[in-house]
Amino acid sequence: MSFPKDFYWGGATAANQCEGAWNADGRGMALTDVTTGGSVKEPRMITYIGADGKPGKIRSMGEALPEGAKYAVLDDCYYPNHDGIDFYHRYKEDIALFAEMGFKMFRMSISWSRL
Repeated sequence: MSFPKDFYWGGATAANQCEGAWNADGRGMALTDVTTGGSVKEPRMITYIGADGKPGKIRSMGEALPEGAKYAVLDDCYYPNHDGIDFYHRYKEDIALFAEMGFKMFRMSISWSRL
């Protein structure tokens, strides 16, 4: 079986996975910006500063933010969504690569916190 000659190949990206530039050009903070990287042994965590000014972490699912706490980016944590593939700054190069692969369509999303 083969694809029809006029078959449209395409690609897609999702902002939360590839956008990068998490704090550039007036973009507001999103929950993914305070969600740490995880592993098989360590769950992803959501970081915050408590009402007492102390940093803290909660599991990304199922725990409520302590009363008076505010989401925060902590210096000693790794946040994979901060960089992604940095599509925000490299979109022209990335779209050119899609074209080089023969893609005729491209779907992308933009982070709501950027609007």
